[in-house]
Amino acid sequence: MKRLLLIVLPLLLIVGCSKPINYETLVEKGGLMYHPDTKKLYSGKVFKNYIGGKPHLEGSYKNGEKDGLWITWLDNGIKKSELNYEKGTLGIQNYFSTKGDIVSFKNIKLFLNGSWSPVKEYKNNKWENFEEKDINMKFENEKLIVKNGRNTLDITYDNDLHKVIMEDDGNLLDLMVIKTFNGYNDIIVHIYNSKTRVDTVQMIRKNYKDGKEDGSVKE
Repeated sequence: MKRLLLIVLPLLLIVGCSKPINYETLVEKGGLMYHPDTKKLYSGKVFKNYIGGKPHLEGSYKNGEKDGLWITWLDNGIKKSELNYEKGTLGIQNYFSTKGDIVSFKNIKLFLNGSWSPVKEYKNNKWENFEEKDINMKFENEKLIVKNGRNTLDITYDNDLHKVIMEDDGNLLDLMVIKTFNGYNDIIVHIYNSKTRVDTVQMIRKNYKDGKEDGSVKE
């Protein structure tokens, strides 16, 4: 009997430890995640659901760091992103359109292709609505068409540094660096207008229906 218990109890502990826990219950200390009960660095799977029970995210940690595949979904059940981590370092990132089409982050030209509008700007230590209205930035291969009066700009992409270089008649004009991917339709960028001026802007992908603008895509 004792021998049987010695075999069964470790198996029960293994099964119990492998059960995913709610992502929001983890405790963050110094950039690492700890188990809420054992207080030890967490290794294992996590999940988070929307109100109503639909999955929001699934992922895993190893020694308190994100490790492996992390998947997020929109509240309508469509997959939003697949992010791959190794020891806390983000690797290959794939994002999905609202139609379910995959767009790899490794190809910035493909990701940005289409029309975007700036909606908010970070100023005075807070987010404010973007002052200029009716600005539409259309990325079309190696061209950027801006509808606020500026000419069409030539652009080049740097996938590794997440940046877009804008030129006007061969002269460097602006540099845009993508800092945060909130999703397929929502990004935060730094726009370097000069060596001393940097604008932090939230941009939303525009949605088109029957060839006409149909407002911003909502996630």
